[in-house]
Amino acid sequence: MGRSKVVSLGPLVKYLAIFAASYGILVAFLASMPAVSNLFTSLVTHIAAVLLSSMGFVADVWPQTVNAAYAEIRFNSTVYRVNEDCTGLSLVMLVAASVVAIPAPLRIRTVGLVLMGLLAAAIGCLRIVILGCVAEYQAHIFHFFHTYLMEVATVGFGLWILLSWFNFTIPHRRSAAV
Repeated sequence: MGRSKVVSLGPLVKYLAIFAASYGILVAFLASMPAVSNLFTSLVTHIAAVLLSSMGFVADVWPQTVNAAYAEIRFNSTVYRVNEDCTGLSLVMLVAASVVAIPAPLRIRTVGLVLMGLLAAAIGCLRIVILGCVAEYQAHIFHFFHTYLMEVATVGFGLWILLSWFNFTIPHRRSAAV
């Protein structure tokens, strides 16, 4: 009976090892290439500014800060500084490492990396849009939204993405194991 527990833990240990290695590689890559992080921050910030503008806000990305470690969205009454933590880049890295670690065919993993990465980036944009609305209209509760509410919501969306991916890959994992 003790032997079956070891066998049943094998796939979990393998998944966790691949996940940790993938995440470590992504963190090392982004640490050595800050331009990639800056590009992601700039892209997500520009998309969020376009969405905010389409909602009727006066929201412009300040061009002098785009190549720095942050970007600024300027409203009529507020300047909103966006760094890589605000954009959901860590969520994208966690989702990417999780997708890579799932034992599915390479084609499915590649599609998953693209789709789940885009979905995680969209959540980052949505986060910036919501925080931009709060910063413009309810600045006195911005800290609460930014520090607590949006963090919990981002983690919740991240778990939802991962659970959706895990459920989607169940048939593919079974066919790959046979």
